[in-house]
Amino acid sequence: MSSGELGPITRLFLRALQRVGSRWWAFRASRPPSPQARCSCDPAIFPNPGITVLNYKRQPVPGAQVYVDGKYVGTTSAEPGKVGRIWPAEFTPCASHLVTVIACDGSRATKTLGYWCYPSQGAATGQGASKMLGQESVDNVIYVFTDKCGATGEVAAGPLPPSYSITFKESGLPEGASWCVDIGGVTPCATNYGGDSGNIITFANVAPGTYNYRISTQSSYVPNPTSGSVTVSESNPNPVVYVAFSPASGASGGGGATGQSASTNPPQECHCSPDQYQSIIVINNQRQLIPGAQVYIDGQYVGTTGSDVTDMGMISNGFTPCQWHDVTVVACDGTTASARLGYFCYPGNMHVYNVIVVPTDSCGGSIGYSGPI
Repeated sequence: MSSGELGPITRLFLRALQRVGSRWWAFRASRPPSPQARCSCDPAIFPNPGITVLNYKRQPVPGAQVYVDGKYVGTTSAEPGKVGRIWPAEFTPCASHLVTVIACDGSRATKTLGYWCYPSQGAATGQGASKMLGQESVDNVIYVFTDKCGATGEVAAGPLPPSYSITFKESGLPEGASWCVDIGGVTPCATNYGGDSGNIITFANVAPGTYNYRISTQSSYVPNPTSGSVTVSESNPNPVVYVAFSPASGASGGGGATGQSASTNPPQECHCSPDQYQSIIVINNQRQLIPGAQVYIDGQYVGTTGSDVTDMGMISNGFTPCQWHDVTVVACDGTTASARLGYFCYPGNMHVYNVIVVPTDSCGGSIGYSGPI
């Protein structure tokens, strides 16, 4: 049948399809291709963006040790124009990489990073091709929670720190009393002037992760909790820790990071989910994490502390939540230490007593510890 033999409605439809057909196909082709099927990074178009390490002041951090998927790949550059950056060959495209960085003060951060490229269908490749011919998704910035180790006078361009925060809210202190909170060696303080003035301390723009904190006794007032950990995540982006101070004469216990002076029983509502489970941390007098230390919990040998960058000086075997444990460790030179450790999870809060110091200057690994003791 020729087109002249088509009915009038059919001929109108074909003419309309001829007019809009090219635009319809262009629309279909402009949809982003499937990342799983189409990721392909031509280095001439999408070069390796590298990894950028910043502190929480957004200063680039030179000399930070960098590990990609557990492999040490070098340190971030101190060269002008490249400060705080590194371009390891192991940071390959089209894949997620577990990146760990260690700053000059021992502060450490771990984050999943990567970059993906989606060339448009029919896009030209090779030298001189335009990046506009495709799309690129880059997640290559990692923040270390410290105000140290940054390049003086430099502030990195690019993405702002994540909009996560940790807030501590105090009650019980008299007017004029000051209090402080320490996380990783960063110790802001506030003075209670009555009302809501001075009873809140906020750590702003923190990265997702779990942070150990310590709150010191102020004058004759003892805080509860004195230490613990708090987790920042997409589901809990702005956690609040409530701190109750009471006169020292009326304090019923608490304990420091080792938990040795704690005497009160944990509340009955203590419950820790698997993502809150903690490890015992073993360090020496130089605040170095100790790998290979023998660990005994409640008289039973449970293994040795880890030696990899992700678990150095740590062990979780037998360290169950919501109860105290008598822990003994033996370092490589035979030096021993004992402490009563444990961790307890409450609704909206958590108390952690998991650090034990071995009285030796030996046996330390390559990674320092900057948390509370």
